[in-house]
Amino acid sequence: MSVLSAAFTPQGALICGNGKGILGVWKDLSAQKLADSSSGGRVEAHCGPIYDIAFPQSGIMATAGDEDIRIWDIKGIIDSSDGNIQGSDKKMDPVKPKAVLRNPQASGSRGFVTPAFETNALATLGETMFAASGD
Repeated sequence: MSVLSAAFTPQGALICGNGKGILGVWKDLSAQKLADSSSGGRVEAHCGPIYDIAFPQSGIMATAGDEDIRIWDIKGIIDSSDGNIQGSDKKMDPVKPKAVLRNPQASGSRGFVTPAFETNALATLGETMFAASGD
């Protein structure tokens, strides 16, 4: 599956989002570990693609998907990924987002509701987050 987004956490871990809604998490950034895609942890974060990852404030991470933006506790993502390394016997409960921000839908002509647009990009300025959506 293709990587659609990647970012380094303030703690130095690498987090990547793919087209199936999975976050890959690598705390060990040695070349050998990064070359082995199965060495990172995995967190199911969205039902569809993860287009962008941002860090709007300390300890918080935002992921942009098809119909929403999800807000996560970074420590929770990293801790949860530890138990979901491919081939690991250790299984952890799925991590849940702290908040889900749904993209608005518009009413079209004849009362039909348009599909929600995907959020393609996130940007932060201090503790303010901006989102760019489109089709």
